[in-house]
Formats: sequence, C-alpha cells, structure tokens
Amino acid sequence: MTLNPQPGVRCEPLRRRLVVGYLRLRDRLARDRMTVVNDRKLLSLRGVFAPDSFTTNLLARNVDRLRGKSVLELGCGAGALAVLSHGIAASYRCADISELAVHNTRLNLQLHHIDDVPVFVADLFNGLPDRADVILFNAPFFPGEASSEADRKFLGGSELLQRFLREAPTHLRPGGEIWLTHSDIADEPGFLRALDQAGFAWEVIDRDAIWIETFKLYRVTPGEESR
Repeated sequence: MTLNPQPGVRCEPLRRRLVVGYLRLRDRLARDRMTVVNDRKLLSLRGVFAPDSFTTNLLARNVDRLRGKSVLELGCGAGALAVLSHGIAASYRCADISELAVHNTRLNLQLHHIDDVPVFVADLFNGLPDRADVILFNAPFFPGEASSEADRKFLGGSELLQRFLREAPTHLRPGGEIWLTHSDIADEPGFLRALDQAGFAWEVIDRDAIWIETFKLYRVTPGEESR
C-alpha cells in the first residue's frame, strides 16, 4: 500500500530532518538480525545498510528487468540484490566501500549457497574489472557530509554523485544503463540537474511512497558526450 505525503509535512528541509533523525536513531538501536526480502531470509548486521530498506525493496521488485544481463552493483550493503538476482542476471559482481558490508554480503551469499558472485571492497569503481550491462547504485542520496561511519550509509549527496557520473560510463557496455534510487526530500532537483549537465538521459521506472517521503528508481543512460 502506498500513501501520499501528508499535507502538513510538505516542507522538504523539515521532512529531510525528520527522516535523517529517524535513520540515526534506528542505527543506534540496531542489532544483528534476520529479515526477509522477497521471501528470502537475509542476515542484517548492525552497521550495514539494512537489506529491507525502502529503496532496496524498490530495487528488489524490479530484478526481473535484469534477466540475461551482466550486473555490477555498487554499495551492495547486506547483499540482498545479489541474492535476489541470482539465476536471473547472467552474471553479477558487487562492491562496497565498507568491509563490514562486504562481509555481510558474503555471509548472505553463503546462506543461499551462491558461490559465483565476486564481492569487492572498493570506493566506487576503484580497482573493479570489466564492464557491465547494468550498474546499480543504491546511493546515499541525502545532502551533507558524513561525520561518522553510520552517516555514510545515507549522507553523501552531490559530491558522491558527481564522482559516480564521471566514472560510470567507462564501466558500461555499449547500450548499457544505470539504475539509481532517489527521494523527493533529498534535493531531487539538484540530482536531476547533475544528470542533465553530465549528458545523461533518464526516466523513472518505478516509485513507492510512505506518508512522508516518495522513493523513485531512475533508469539512466549516458549520451555520447558523457562516454
């Protein structure tokens, strides 16, 4: 069930402060736990971006679009999408800057007896081999500089996006595409300006909403000038 944001909670900065405050509180209270995404049991370690987050669920319900494609996922977190895409994508590789997240992903791959998905510790594309048909990035999209390891899971904003957009085209196969998640309270106009200025075409291929926030899944393709 999806709900439209309440009329009294429309101010973007206010909604953003409420959501970021909630995320910080949830992170402080988090414990290692088992969760379920698309009927798959997944281990969620404390300190790793939760595999049952709203944006991960938005990506998860679109994994059939990856059928027969080679996939590179950045910011893999607990590895939910690597597990869910197994047997659908032709090949899958994933990476995260967090060693704990990479460990969590490997544990979930082992839990589901998946041994053909390489997992790397990497800062964006640093050291990653080859190209892919689809690059997934469930990026930390809220503006602001992360002052802690916990904040890095949801704060990053424009600087991280700019780096990603500069590097991504050289890691795409011809005709490839990028999937990015975003939110209507995370400077979405600035996000779209960055895509336009970098010469990318984009479309929204799915969305979901809770009472305070709307999440969108963007399909992004590079123009000739961005390759």
